Amino acid sequence: MSDFKEHINKEEYGEAEKLFLDEADIRLAQDEFAVILDSIKAFPEKYRRSSTVITFYYYISKHLQDPYGTRSKLTELISPLESEKDYDRVATIHTVLLINYMYFHEGNDEIRGLSSTAQDFLNRSGSRLSTYQRKKLGLWMNLSYWWLRDSSEAVTDKTLEVEEAALELKDSAALLILRLFLAEQHHFNGHYKKAISEFEKAERLINDRKAKPVYAPFVLYWKSLTLIYMRQFEAALKEAEKGLAVLDENSIFCDYLNEVLFLYNLFMHNIEATESLKEKILYGPLAQNAYFRIHFIYSGQMIQSYFLGDKEKVAYYVNRIIEEGVEKYFSYYWPLKNIIFSETNVYIENYDIAIQTLEDVLDRISGNMYASLSASAYAMLAVIHDRKKDKKTAKNHFDLMQKVLIENDVEELQIIDNEMLEEIAVRSGSVRVQRLLQKRLKNESPILSKTVETDSDKADLPADHKIEIHALGALRIFVDGKEVPGTTLGRRKRLLDLLKLIVAFHETGLPRGIVYDLFWENYDQKSASNNLNVNLYRLRKLFDTDFISLDGDVIRLYEEVIWLDVKVFEENLRMGKIAARKGSPHQALKYFHVAHELYQGDFIENDLYDDLIAKERNALKKRYVDMLFTAMKLYLDEGDHHHALNYGQTLIRYLPYCEPAYRLLMMACALSGNRGELTALYKQLSAVLKRELNVEADSSTRQLLDDLQKGIILTAAMWQKEQL
Repeated sequence: MSDFKEHINKEEYGEAEKLFLDEADIRLAQDEFAVILDSIKAFPEKYRRSSTVITFYYYISKHLQDPYGTRSKLTELISPLESEKDYDRVATIHTVLLINYMYFHEGNDEIRGLSSTAQDFLNRSGSRLSTYQRKKLGLWMNLSYWWLRDSSEAVTDKTLEVEEAALELKDSAALLILRLFLAEQHHFNGHYKKAISEFEKAERLINDRKAKPVYAPFVLYWKSLTLIYMRQFEAALKEAEKGLAVLDENSIFCDYLNEVLFLYNLFMHNIEATESLKEKILYGPLAQNAYFRIHFIYSGQMIQSYFLGDKEKVAYYVNRIIEEGVEKYFSYYWPLKNIIFSETNVYIENYDIAIQTLEDVLDRISGNMYASLSASAYAMLAVIHDRKKDKKTAKNHFDLMQKVLIENDVEELQIIDNEMLEEIAVRSGSVRVQRLLQKRLKNESPILSKTVETDSDKADLPADHKIEIHALGALRIFVDGKEVPGTTLGRRKRLLDLLKLIVAFHETGLPRGIVYDLFWENYDQKSASNNLNVNLYRLRKLFDTDFISLDGDVIRLYEEVIWLDVKVFEENLRMGKIAARKGSPHQALKYFHVAHELYQGDFIENDLYDDLIAKERNALKKRYVDMLFTAMKLYLDEGDHHHALNYGQTLIRYLPYCEPAYRLLMMACALSGNRGELTALYKQLSAVLKRELNVEADSSTRQLLDDLQKGIILTAAMWQKEQL
């Protein structure tokens, strides 16, 4: 590229364009969009706009970053390119539009329209295409037929055909999306283990560098949704956050992953968090993501109202969804959202709409393609008729439910609310549904012990405790394995504030004088003491456990009764450091991984008494980022570049100005073969330093960038010398 830069510097743009075009298609085939964009930005804007071909590569490379801004531009290029007989690039546009609409999970009508337009182009100009472009467009058209799933036969016929063509063309993106479609099909059939297996295959394509990291958020989004329905909420949260960690915060795809976080917090009854996420999705800076957001306005808020037991709001959003002009946005994720829509209608006893929706779903799907959805539809129809005293029809539907469950070995019904599932179990008398309910309730119980065992230097595993307190992030309390709803705590603000202070002083104990000054400053000591005793009594009663002691002038937590994530976090850090000092990096990383998972946010986030807990919060945060930095080096030592990248992305979120962290991350990118991200990382660091501190990046960082771009061989000494 040195000749390219030389021509640019001499303003010999025609010669520079020739060199650019010599490599552009190779870069495009490898999904190296950032590299293409960097080259294009070297041209003056006026020259770029005057060149149809450069404009083509510009919008092709931006299509996943800015889908709604590029779709119309790409469509506008079809006519001029076709008039210039540039048929291969026209085929590429049709292919990229199909990829884009499937990536962002748009509605069936849009995909069907794109497929039809592409087929017309093939009929008209297919003989003029290169063999590669003709096969590639045909491959993605077959994937679009797969997407539409008009019949089980079509799906079966297309799967092997698509896989064979993708392998022949070495189209890793097609293989990856096929894996995801198969996973979704297993999901709809209630075969979650098979779905997770397909997700893992898709992730391996990315981790083994056969598919580009640009597709990682897409995979993680689908996987996290399946985990939500499996009731593996913490795992779902982890996958969604991994996806967000590799995206720019202004990426449109963040909305999709934030929807997963929204669902997670609904199931966790974290109402404040759901409200915050809802506002982020609905009022974020990218208003152009209209299709998704209009869908979310209605379906998201309908589901939230359902969780909160607000029948009036549920009815309102149900009526909005069925309005003319709105219904098309609700076709998003057909037919799963139709099943959810039916469940909310059963909840508000809007039986006519529920029956109509469920019967429509059953008319359009087949049991062997959508076994879990079919069984769920039959179950809800049976409940409705049983409630209406039509026992004969109810029994018929329950029998059909049971038949689908058994014949297809369904692992889960697509029913959101446990009370609804329990009603199905009771009314049907189905042992199978009762087992599904028991399994679900068991999965939803939190895991009390989050430390890990290694071959030596085992961390002490806490025994079962009555109360589990999560203080890393928003404060969450579990009693006997069940979370205390945020609404329960929210109605007892004084008790919650007192509990937060006790947790904040878990190491030393909370001096009662601090409590008096905060809550009863103008009371005499006797009155303040009485009020404290009353509130401690109420806390014990609220959790039905004696978990607090008042020892002289100090309030303490009973360690025998309480499991506290902060203590487990610190223990894993301690054991990890010991293992690292003993030369056991593998064991150290196991402990650090547990600590990383436990750190769900800063200590008691957004607490009113920030000045009292800031010292503990800052100390824990420092230990956490020190651990991330140490773990990155260990992962690089171990050759695990994927985890080094993940930890690095987390680290620069917490330390956005830390140049040593960026340098480690740049090394991890280079070692993983992702040199295209190096410039973007350097620009990100430079922009932050300039904007926030008005300084330039250190010369050593610039030198590292230059060395890595030249292909310098990295050694362990280079990353080991970095210090926070």
